[in-house]
Amino acid sequence: MKYELVYKNGKFDKIEIESPDVLTEGAVRIRPTEVGICGSDLYSIEILPGTESLRPGHEWIGVVEESNSSSYQKGDIVTSPVSFGCQKCRSCYDGKPNNCLNNQSLGGKEIGALRNEIILQDQYLINLSHLNQEGLVLIEVAAVAEQAFLHMADLGLRAGKKDRVMIFGAGPVGLFCALKAKKEGLNYILVELDKKRIEIAKELGLNIIATGAALLKDDYHMSFDYIIDCSGDGNKKSGFWKYFLHFASVSSKLLVVGKYINEQKINSVLFTNRDVTIKWMRGLPKSVIEKAVVNWKEDLPDIGKSMITHEFSSVDVDKAFDIALRRENTGKVVVKI
Repeated sequence: MKYELVYKNGKFDKIEIESPDVLTEGAVRIRPTEVGICGSDLYSIEILPGTESLRPGHEWIGVVEESNSSSYQKGDIVTSPVSFGCQKCRSCYDGKPNNCLNNQSLGGKEIGALRNEIILQDQYLINLSHLNQEGLVLIEVAAVAEQAFLHMADLGLRAGKKDRVMIFGAGPVGLFCALKAKKEGLNYILVELDKKRIEIAKELGLNIIATGAALLKDDYHMSFDYIIDCSGDGNKKSGFWKYFLHFASVSSKLLVVGKYINEQKINSVLFTNRDVTIKWMRGLPKSVIEKAVVNWKEDLPDIGKSMITHEFSSVDVDKAFDIALRRENTGKVVVKI
């Protein structure tokens, strides 16, 4: 039976889906094998009205089972970006379907990667067959870090400068952002509250400090030129927002990657006096995932050994999400289909 896992009323149900016998031109039939649980999935669950359904899953890899495309063949390992644009608007023409207002996205109400068959057009796929599959499900997380640093470069961050960089939140995205900062030779610090995530960061050789200790350091007060917020306020946590003005220097630049459920207040007087710039990140295009493949292909197996802390079969998907939703004592949680 071909099925998808659909979240509704606090649990997942296995729902049978139709599977066409014949593929249209350019279509590829894929069996997802691993799906990482992302903070965006958790955010979507936490804001989901009780009567509505959600189809989570957009960090995925899978194996091609049938192809009507000359670019892919049976047995290829593939992934895709989260968003599939309308191909008609300015954003799509500019190669940024993540900014398309009419796009379709994996992990929403229509389609997710938590299923044993997905059919996508070849133009959306990325071939990963040449890579070691250990830790490969983390490729989209690595791409988020790549996209974050493209935004930071737009804000003026450059390798070799003496700017101080803070990355707040050592979930998988925060860890990859710190790894990227380390690769670039930046003067960075990663800040985290959870002991397990601090432990993972240290295993990965990253500069990290506990949140409480960071707040007590005099030389951290109003001293960071660039800040990447990878936290959010899920599971009743406060996230970075409440600490921003404590750490931000005058003319500081903030990139918000994490998701916030509750409204966050901006004191216009305080923010104006600091001359701060705030930017929010919206998805990433296929080209950035391809860039991540080049930049991280050698590192993913070793990173995965530290970062992937829990693996579950699809039978235990409810348990997997329960653990991920706590956001405590976990790194990346992966569901194997």
